[in-house]
Amino acid sequence: MPTRLHLLVCILACAAPLAAQDQPAAPAQCVVVVGLHWPDHDLTHAQVRVFRDRERRDLVGAFPANDAEGKVVLAVPPGTYYVTAVVDVDNDGQLNAGDGLAFYGVEDPNTEQPQPLEVKEPASGFWLPVSLTVLPDGKLGPTGVKRPVPQTEPARHHLAGVLTGGTGASAVVYLVPAGGRGECFAAVPDADGAFALDFTDGEYYVFALQDANGTEGADPGDLCAVHGYTAAQAQAFPTVPLAGDITDLALRLEWRISDTGLLKHLETQADGPQMALQTLPAVIIGRVAGQATTGVARAAADAGFAGIAASVPLADGRFVMALPAGVYYLSVMGVAAPGVNPAPGDSLGFYGVTDLRKAHGPQPLALKPGEVATVSIQLAAKLDEQLRPVPLD
Repeated sequence: MPTRLHLLVCILACAAPLAAQDQPAAPAQCVVVVGLHWPDHDLTHAQVRVFRDRERRDLVGAFPANDAEGKVVLAVPPGTYYVTAVVDVDNDGQLNAGDGLAFYGVEDPNTEQPQPLEVKEPASGFWLPVSLTVLPDGKLGPTGVKRPVPQTEPARHHLAGVLTGGTGASAVVYLVPAGGRGECFAAVPDADGAFALDFTDGEYYVFALQDANGTEGADPGDLCAVHGYTAAQAQAFPTVPLAGDITDLALRLEWRISDTGLLKHLETQADGPQMALQTLPAVIIGRVAGQATTGVARAAADAGFAGIAASVPLADGRFVMALPAGVYYLSVMGVAAPGVNPAPGDSLGFYGVTDLRKAHGPQPLALKPGEVATVSIQLAAKLDEQLRPVPLD
C-alpha cells in the first residue's frame, strides 16, 4: 500500500481546487485510501460502503472508485466502521453473476468474519481483496483473492563522479537500465563537472550528453560521453553492471552525435557506438519556488497521482528526474523538519498550480524522447495541525 506521504499527495491532488475554498468549520475528517484488489478485473464501477454498525443498516456513505484499478478515497470522522465493497462489473446497477463483494477483515470467506475498522490517523490506507463473487446460480462463491504481497523498495546506493571535456554548455549524466525495464536515473554536473545521484543495483547504459547546439534535447551535433566502451564493441552501445556505492566514476565528452545517431570521435573521427535517440529518456530539471530545501518530488502518469512513475529527493530546493517520454503530472512535498512525514508545517506544490483557490488541478507536462525540460513548481499550501492544506499567500 502507498506510504502516508503518497496517500496525502494522491488525495490532495484530487481535491486541490476544493481544499482551499473558504468553508464553514466541520468535524475533523480522516482520509482513508482503499485499494480494492481483484486481479484481471476492471474496478471502475466499484463502490465502497461505510457503515456505523455491524448489521450494516446505519450507512455513513457510499464512495465510488476513482479509477479502473479500484482506488477509493474515504473521508470520515474518527471512529469505528464496517466496510463493504461492491464491484458491479457490468454496471447494470444490480448484484448478479460475475459481480464481486468484499468485506473488511475477510480474506478467506470460509474461515473469517467481517471486522471493524478503527479510523484514527489523519491519513491512512489498506488493501481490500474482493473475496466473493456471484456465481451463475446466484449464490456467492470465494474468489481465492488475497491481499497483495507488499513490495519492498530496492536499496539505493550513491554514485559520484566527474564529467570532463566539452564546451561548458549544460550537460546531463544518465543511467538507463539495460533491456528498457526499470527506473532511469540522472544528474546535472556542477561547474567543475562533479555529479552525484542515488541508484539501485543493476545493468545500465551509462553516458552523458551535452547540449552543444542549444536545442534543450538530445539530437545530432550534441556531445556524448560513454562509460565502458571499447573499439572491439564496434557500434554496440555498452552496458555495465553497477552495484554498491561508487565514488570515482569518470566520464569524458569525446564523441559527437552524427545525423544517424552514430557517435563519431572528436579527435580521430572514428565510428563509435550507435545511439538510439528515439528511445532516450526525457529529463526534468526542477526548481521549487518557496522555502523548501528538502523533501521529495514525484511524477505520475495521472492527475490523481494514483501511480507514481518516479520519486526523487529535493536537494537545496532542486531535483533532477529521468522518465520515459510521455505526459506526466508533478508534485513536490517540502519537509519542514526531519522525522515522520507528512507533518504539520510541511508544504505542498503541483506543477501548473500557483494558487489552490483557482479552479484547476495539476497541469500536464508533455516530454519527448531525449528532451531536457526545466520547470519551476510553486509551493501553494502548508499543512495545518490536522494535515489539511492551507493556501500560502
